[in-house]
Amino acid sequence: PLSDILVTVGKSDTATTDFNGYAIFKAAPAGKQKIKVFPPDTKYYLKDYIPYETEVEIREGFNPDTLVVQLVPAARLSGKVIDADSAKALKDVLVKLDGGSIETRTNEDGEFTLKNLPTNETIKFLVRKAGFRSLYHTYDKKLVAGDKIEGVTIKLERSPIDSLMGFAIA
Repeated sequence: PLSDILVTVGKSDTATTDFNGYAIFKAAPAGKQKIKVFPPDTKYYLKDYIPYETEVEIREGFNPDTLVVQLVPAARLSGKVIDADSAKALKDVLVKLDGGSIETRTNEDGEFTLKNLPTNETIKFLVRKAGFRSLYHTYDKKLVAGDKIEGVTIKLERSPIDSLMGFAIA
């Protein structure tokens, strides 16, 4: 069982799983509800998992049915974004998984970490910052569950068009 996993029912009812992996909701709204299960967002959690979402029917009163969710192990990729000319770290750069909702921004040192990445496929992600040419970066090796890829360096080239127009040109 996984503890400290965030579970939401509907739009606002949330709970965290206990040491037995249970999340109990005392006031979940009746009717068809979306349930979302998210692993904790911390770099200290040992494994990454792909977030899970489904719909369930919740009845008025006591609901004795248990929903069992088995999270799929995922991968993690981290690296640094630098200016191609000066090799200086770039902060506040958007790094976003192509076709997905997984995204992050670089810190003061240009470092980023994409967590909970799908496995058994190569990944492509968008890297974008105003004043620089946006690019799609592909990590060519298939990710395996539990992978923690480190040391990916991405170089962004300056682009005056991006900063003049206020939007990214890919």
